[in-house]
Amino acid sequence: MVELKVICLSEERIKSSVEREFPYVERTEAVDYRRKDISDIENSMVKNFIRKGRKHHYECATKGCVGLTQTNIQILEQASSDILLMESDCTVSDGFREFFQTTIQMHPFEEVIIFGARRYDHKKKKTPYKLKKLEDIHGMHCVYYRKDACKKVSTMLKQNRLPFQLDALISVFAVEDGLRVLIVPNTKTNFAVQQFHKSTIQEFWGSCFLCDTDNNKAFRRHCLFLFSIILNVVLMAILLNKTSPLSLSSTRSLANARYL
Repeated sequence: MVELKVICLSEERIKSSVEREFPYVERTEAVDYRRKDISDIENSMVKNFIRKGRKHHYECATKGCVGLTQTNIQILEQASSDILLMESDCTVSDGFREFFQTTIQMHPFEEVIIFGARRYDHKKKKTPYKLKKLEDIHGMHCVYYRKDACKKVSTMLKQNRLPFQLDALISVFAVEDGLRVLIVPNTKTNFAVQQFHKSTIQEFWGSCFLCDTDNNKAFRRHCLFLFSIILNVVLMAILLNKTSPLSLSSTRSLANARYL
């Protein structure tokens, strides 16, 4: 028996494709850190990233990121069987349930199986592969944990002091601690994908398609920088147009002079 839980914030709903494939799905309320004070966060480096913004994709730089990790810890601690843990923005293909069951049966020795993770280096993989190096995978929206791995991963997460996002931490556990992790890439017929939207986990800047941080200084700083570039380009174009001897008005005058 495999439990299926979908992590949702109070205002979020489970995607219809997930409900269609898994009628017994259980909605689980996420630990919401959005309105918590930064002082409630224990990791000092995470606090610094939240205040000043992150420099690397894998760093934890939002309160939502902290809340997601805490939610995973709680769920995995309480798990009494194998569990498929999904996030509220996850959409699956028709027939994904059969694909999922076949995959976990074909790989009985893997402790964690991640469906639909993307690679930070953008290399395309068509078949499942074992996570043996820090590849900066991102996407923990559809993850299967075997029963024995639930307590193991939750303990690792509680003892962790690295200021990383959940997907980066799983990579570290695989490389440094021997956690057996299998990555199952999406295909045209079998997939688990995240819908692009404003996220409480990611930052605007960098290679992330999921972005949020309305309350993040880095977001405002990057927007201001981008606005200044656009403004300079526009002003330069106006200046060049006025000073050019062959501006639109002068060109028309020359054209009219031919017929005088």
